[in-house]
Amino acid sequence: MWLNDTVYLQTKVETDYLGSISVAWTQSALIKCDVQPMNKEKAYKEYGLTDSNSYKKVYATQGTNFQEGYQVKYNNKQWLVRLVEEWNDIGKSNHTMAILSEVI
Repeated sequence: MWLNDTVYLQTKVETDYLGSISVAWTQSALIKCDVQPMNKEKAYKEYGLTDSNSYKKVYATQGTNFQEGYQVKYNNKQWLVRLVEEWNDIGKSNHTMAILSEVI
């Protein structure tokens, strides 16, 4: 099935209070997508990701606001957007693919 999952895109807000910087992630958008598991070996072989986190591969319609470094919330867990690819070449569908790693 396609677009059965929902992730909540979050953006970082930094607040400076008397020289002390605090960081908070705020929910900014809801994205309908397809989330699939991805094993660590495939993450390394295909994308060069070498940390020991859990990974997810996300497919969404083109034009979603995935950006590397953003966080998303999925199944009550925080995930970091590690890689974003726009698939709009001949022979591929017009979608966005993102690789997420679990924030520990």
